Formats: sequence, C-alpha cells, structure tokens
Amino acid sequence: MKLSAMQQTHLPKPQEAQKFENGFDLEIFLSDNWHYILIFVLILALVIMDYKRKQKARQKARKEKDKNASS
Repeated sequence: MKLSAMQQTHLPKPQEAQKFENGFDLEIFLSDNWHYILIFVLILALVIMDYKRKQKARQKARKEKDKNASS
C-alpha cells in the first residue's frame, strides 16, 4: 500500500475539553486573559483622558466666547 505525501498517517489524540465542573472560575479566567484585560483597561483610560481633555477645551472656549460676547 502506497501512501501519498498529503495523506495523514495517524490521527491526533483526542484532547479533553476544558470542563468547569464547579462553574465559572474567576482565577483561571484572569490568569489566562490578564494581558487582554490590561490592554482593554489602558485603552479605556486613554479614551476617558482624551474625552476629559476635550471637555475642558470646550468649556474654556465657551467661557472665552461668553467673555468676548459680553464685552
């Protein structure tokens, strides 16, 4: 029997799926995904800082506009 180069000669061993017998485990979730959570928190912090910076600039521009309008 001649096997072609593309034919799989053996089947991979079936891997048991990760089971959560006691439900959701926060410690496992955090240890597996800490870098994604950190990136999300950093991006969220940058967005909030930018929003606050723009809000201050709008308030300053509004105050200057009101000051110039009253003069």
